Amino acid sequence: MYATQGSVRTSGWVRSALPMGEVRALPVQARAGGSSRRCTKVLSLFASICLLTFLAGCQNEKPYEQIGYFKDDMPNRVFQLQAKEGATSNDLSDILAQLPHTAGQMTIAFIFGNGVGELTDRVTLQRSFVDANAAVSDGQIEWQWWARISPDGEYTFINCSLGGHTICPETSQ
Repeated sequence: MYATQGSVRTSGWVRSALPMGEVRALPVQARAGGSSRRCTKVLSLFASICLLTFLAGCQNEKPYEQIGYFKDDMPNRVFQLQAKEGATSNDLSDILAQLPHTAGQMTIAFIFGNGVGELTDRVTLQRSFVDANAAVSDGQIEWQWWARISPDGEYTFINCSLGGHTICPETSQ
């Protein structure tokens, strides 16, 4: 006669009473109705949350397209962005809150209007923060908006079409 182990439930499986030393995992049978209905409700709720999250993400489309990005070792950053068709200054004015930034460093965004045609990336392959700025600010293509987060965290957004700013291309002043 063999000594047997008692029945123990562990994470959804039942160990049956077998001779000492033998353990086999057997699936636990679903109880009629209760737990399967609860599981279905939980899965339905989870699927609904996923769908709503996806739809909310689609509604928050950014009003710009990223053309180029430079980050040095500090990390200071330069973005070259192009406004999407129909984007206004109001749409773009909170752009800095959407861009990556490191506290104590500089982040600059040159934002081109959608009427300048197809832009090429002028910043990504530059060797320094200064070179990346110079590559865009050389005046060959006019940007319409300029945005900056300074090292002390100050946000600046300039609409160059309004004129009067030294950072803007000369022809837009």
